[in-house]
Amino acid sequence: MPPATKALVTSDHLMGCSSPESLAGLFDRLGDPTELLGADYLRDGASDGLREAWELSKVDGGRLRIYALLLDRLDPTLVRALATRIQSRYPQVNLLLVATANWRHLAFVNVRPVYSDAGKVTVKTFRVTIDRQNPTRPDLDLLNALRCPSDRADQVFKVQSDAFNVDKVTERFYKQYGALFRRFLEALEPHEAAIVQSVRRQSHRRESLHAFTVRLMGRVMFLYLLQKEGWLAGDTRFLERRYGECVSELRLFTCLPEHWGPPPAWRVDSLTTALPHAPGGSPLPRRG
Repeated sequence: MPPATKALVTSDHLMGCSSPESLAGLFDRLGDPTELLGADYLRDGASDGLREAWELSKVDGGRLRIYALLLDRLDPTLVRALATRIQSRYPQVNLLLVATANWRHLAFVNVRPVYSDAGKVTVKTFRVTIDRQNPTRPDLDLLNALRCPSDRADQVFKVQSDAFNVDKVTERFYKQYGALFRRFLEALEPHEAAIVQSVRRQSHRRESLHAFTVRLMGRVMFLYLLQKEGWLAGDTRFLERRYGECVSELRLFTCLPEHWGPPPAWRVDSLTTALPHAPGGSPLPRRG
């Protein structure tokens, strides 16, 4: 297996993206030729929802451009309308947009032009919104997948589009989930007898270790989705904090048998940031 590619962008880099200058620095780390320029020419009147705009990068003589947009509100309809207008202005240019209303939530938008027989340009947009103060592993995976591999616009745009490809993200999820599932199963094997006995005592049914691990992982994934939506006490780091509390108290999550001993020496990120997101959950690129 080839060695993993070193991440160019980490959560620390993303944490600092609170201005157009720092956002340009992020793309500079990804290898894009960056030059921060004002782009207020993209505005179409004072009431279009676009407060300010910047050009972050031009690739291949401007055949691919990356823009940052400061909006009145981070609304999908507004983002798509602006993407359509910019693409119509530059019909032969590939676009990557980064939209925000508060510099905390950043929407990375892959814009794909659709040309009609009459020559009219419409767009399909694929977006991922990232909370820069609480980025998930899939968020960082996507950003690092946006690295600039070439000075040719068509090659760079293909890499960017692949990063937002739902099928490829889903395939990556199953690979990551399968590997993590095997790690859980191996870690639980020494406790198999205790697990089977506990399940039988609590629910009066027989359950194999494999079935228990499926159920356990399903619960953790569901909790992780709730956490992502902010529905666990409003804390987007609820699982990490709860895990830390349980480790300090020498006990596991309450969904595990009470009579287990101290938890295995797993790192906290093995249960949180290392978890992939389930297909259909909010972390996947959204169309439109």
